[in-house]
Amino acid sequence: MRRALAEMLVDVMDVAEPVQTADAILFVTAIYFDLPVQVAVRTAGDEIELLADLPRWRWTTVFDEKPGRLKVLCTPGGVS
Repeated sequence: MRRALAEMLVDVMDVAEPVQTADAILFVTAIYFDLPVQVAVRTAGDEIELLADLPRWRWTTVFDEKPGRLKVLCTPGGVS
C-alpha cells in the first residue's frame, strides 16, 4: 500500500541527515535525488490525498504500472 507523499519524502531525506563535527573531511552543500515513484490519488470524504512510494519490485512486468520520476534538489538556504 502506498503512503502519503510527505511520509515518503521524510524517509528519503532521513538518509541525508546532517552531521557537523570538527574532524569532518567532506562537506556536502547540495543533494539531488532522482527516484522512481508510483503515485495514486485517494479520496476520503471531501479530502484528496496524494500517495506516492518507491516501487515495490525492482523488475516490472507488463501488468505493472510504469513508475514516474521524482526529482528533488536540496540546497542550504538562509533566513531572510
